[in-house]
Order: sequence, then structure tokens, then C-alpha cells
Amino acid sequence: MKLHINGIEYIVEYSYSPATQGVHTLSNGDPGYPDEPAVVDFLQVIEVSETGELNDLNIDGLTEILIEQIVSEIIGFEESRRDKFLSEQYEYECEDRV
Repeated sequence: MKLHINGIEYIVEYSYSPATQGVHTLSNGDPGYPDEPAVVDFLQVIEVSETGELNDLNIDGLTEILIEQIVSEIIGFEESRRDKFLSEQYEYECEDRV
């Protein structure tokens, strides 16, 4: 995924697990489980210089602020993609019923 943050272009390869909503109590009365936040794992982060040179960044060396910005962009993208998919799926199901 290509991102532009603070005027710098990054190419980020990642894995993503969406957030899951917890359940207070299971149907059999047992205690449920808490919400789980979305998880983004970086596989590779590349900084693209103004001249187009690629700089493979050490993931452990990224600043906390940059990590937060990248994660926020990725989660926003993935949630938008999910919402679009669900919307298209709903429209398809509605068309199928007509």
C-alpha cells in the first residue's frame, strides 16, 4: 500500500486482522469475551525519496508517531474496503430478491 505522510511517500506491506466485537455472555450463560482491537503487523516499510530511491526501513526503528499514522491510515483503508464490500453484498442480495 502506498501512503503519503507528512510529504513523504511510503510503501507498506502488512498483514491486517480486523477488530472483533466482544460478547458479554455466551448463549449457555458462560462469561463472554472482550472486544479485540484491529491488529496491523508490518512486513516491510519502504521510504521513497523525492528522486524515487527506495529506502527499506528497519521496522523496529520507526518512531511511535509514524507507526500510529501508518496504522491509522491502514485501518481506515481496510474499514472503508470492508464497508464497500458489505454495501455491495447488501445491494446484490436486494437485487436477488426482486
